[in-house]
Amino acid sequence: MNREILLPMADHTALAAKREKQNRQIPNPFIPPDIRVLLSEEYAVAMRGRDIIREMTGYAISADEVGFLAIHIQRVMSPETL
Repeated sequence: MNREILLPMADHTALAAKREKQNRQIPNPFIPPDIRVLLSEEYAVAMRGRDIIREMTGYAISADEVGFLAIHIQRVMSPETL
């Protein structure tokens, strides 16, 4: 996979955990329920990522952040479609 695609996803994951720790949230302009339907497989992977982040940091990222991660995952899996 392309490093240029994976690095933003890793950065976003780290920042999402940091924002949760600081109790700050960024609203997702793409409504998370829509992302869950349109990117169902990616959303499922992002939910597993949420579990891993919780296990590693003790913080549970928001549904908005899970939606952002699903978009990153979709980009990694199908970069030509975005």
